[in-house]
Amino acid sequence: MFHFHSLRIVTAYSLFIFSAVKGFSQKIYPEGKISYKIEAKQAKQGASAEAWLKNSNYMMFIKASQTRTELKTDAGLTITLHDSKLKNGALMNEYGNQKILVRLADSDIADQNKKYEDMVITLQDEKKTIAGYECRLALVKLKDSTVFRVFYAPALQFQNSHYDSPFHNLPGFPLEFESAIGKNVYRYVAEQIDFTSVPSSLFDIPKTGYKVMSYSEVKLMQNN
Repeated sequence: MFHFHSLRIVTAYSLFIFSAVKGFSQKIYPEGKISYKIEAKQAKQGASAEAWLKNSNYMMFIKASQTRTELKTDAGLTITLHDSKLKNGALMNEYGNQKILVRLADSDIADQNKKYEDMVITLQDEKKTIAGYECRLALVKLKDSTVFRVFYAPALQFQNSHYDSPFHNLPGFPLEFESAIGKNVYRYVAEQIDFTSVPSSLFDIPKTGYKVMSYSEVKLMQNN
């Protein structure tokens, strides 16, 4: 089955923030790499959740207007590319011998992220330190009443304010967040942040080696 990671690019939604974060010296970085470990918060599918977590990790690469994410599990690899300036992207899935490439227009990205439309983010006072950064809690409520917890670092931000995350309008970078995949809920926690130069080649869309499918074809396959 073709897999879409549930946290994707969000192009438009209504965001309501009920308090402001002050007193932090925020540094804005042009590029960087963030590595996250993945934990099971709520596993309803038992063994399948444990198998999915084995040897799993999530990476985010940011450079200027471009973002690349990599979700690696024992089952395979999902890569997303997004250019916030050109308003397009791509999705690559590598599972066993199956390698699929889907080019994404702005309208495809918007359709893929309908669940995040009209979501409400409420900032909280709870704090914790993640990867050396003081983080604050935000509660994210979707229109289906699902609530996710996100910890963001007010002192950390990138020049690309539309990186591949539905939480990019938070007053800081998300270093811990939750995501639902199937019936399971997973927690992503940043372990390492690197601000050295990110190779531009990471954001190139492969020209060979993948079966190319349209977004509509993949969507139809998912619904069957």
